[in-house]
Amino acid sequence: MQTLEQIKKQIESLTKDKSIFAQKEINFLPDLLGENESILSVARGVWKRNILQGDFCIALCTNKRILILYKTSSHKEMPLKDISSIAQKIGFLTGEIILASSAGSICVNNIVKSVVKPFIDAVNKAKENADNKADAAQNDTVTQLERLVKLKEEGNLTEAEFKKQKKVILNNS
Repeated sequence: MQTLEQIKKQIESLTKDKSIFAQKEINFLPDLLGENESILSVARGVWKRNILQGDFCIALCTNKRILILYKTSSHKEMPLKDISSIAQKIGFLTGEIILASSAGSICVNNIVKSVVKPFIDAVNKAKENADNKADAAQNDTVTQLERLVKLKEEGNLTEAEFKKQKKVILNNS
């Protein structure tokens, strides 16, 4: 588990906005971030729950998901693999990021204009990397299954051993 200090160093390297550390939500990140999860981009804004309501928030793009921290210990998340579209709106001083999936959308507005594009770029790059890893894992699964079929055809595995190993490979993919 990452410590708060390690997480703060990651965030500090990503933003010039030091006021982000004044937000109490940062303190809950050690409990929310996974072991191999790293922060790629960060933005401060307002998460629009609906047309009339919004909460000040911190939006984080990690190598696995988008994480919106608001109201001290509350959070909303969207796995990168679920994101179907990303949109941005830029105004005179601030911008807005809209992430959509089949389960709904996340809209964060009042983001400093200069942060919007780097955040979107980080999401796109993280999503591409996650897709590439998924493709590699899929290819590895196919390769393992092909090897298993060959072993069975050569008579090196019984039907029971084949089914057992096939189940192991499919469960790990």
